[in-house]
Amino acid sequence: MASYCTVVDVENILTSNVNIGTNVLRGEVNVTTANVEFWIAETAGVIDSYVSSLYRIPLILYKEPDFSQNPVTFTERYPHPVTLINARLAAANIYDKIIMANQEPNVSDWGKNQRSLAYDDLSQIQSGAIQLKGQVYIGLRFVRQELRDAPRAPSHPDVQPHSRSAGE
Repeated sequence: MASYCTVVDVENILTSNVNIGTNVLRGEVNVTTANVEFWIAETAGVIDSYVSSLYRIPLILYKEPDFSQNPVTFTERYPHPVTLINARLAAANIYDKIIMANQEPNVSDWGKNQRSLAYDDLSQIQSGAIQLKGQVYIGLRFVRQELRDAPRAPSHPDVQPHSRSAGE
């Protein structure tokens, strides 16, 4: 299964009192890198389940030009909202499952807000308001061909439509 963000992306989303790593001395809460990678992989599955009806999964990296450098270079990345969605869902799960687990209530408002933002973006992808750049679109694979384009008339002069009814 593909992971659409990195540990650094999740660390940027998490609050400042949460530190990722095993030998971190500063801060109040330490989360291991293995825990973060686990939640990244788990939430990537959620993203795949949402976008699989429209796009081929796993989503692939695409090359985007970086015009700020001379000569122009290309960077590989996932489509814009996917990385942010994966980081938000992973950060919300880490915060609620590890940090808020021993408190009452065990689901934070911050985690609810992050999940809400992520699922709103996923809903916009499903509705077609956000299109994923550089991905293979398969959304119309179960639609009859007649709905995609007009039916074609026979082009051969010997082909004539039959005049029999269905019961004959």
